[in-house]
Amino acid sequence: MRFHSQIIFYHFFFHSRHNKWLLVLGLVAITGHLSSGSTIGSETLDIN
Repeated sequence: MRFHSQIIFYHFFFHSRHNKWLLVLGLVAITGHLSSGSTIGSETLDIN
C-alpha cells in the first residue's frame, strides 16, 4: 500500500509541472493519506 501510494505521489508530482490542477489534487490526496491513511491502513490489516 505505501509503495503504491508513493508511485501515485510521484506520478502526480511529475505531471504537476504540466498541469497545476494535478498538483493541487496530488497535495490534497497526500495530505489526506498522511492524516488518515496510516490509521485506515492499520485497520484494514487487522481485518485481513
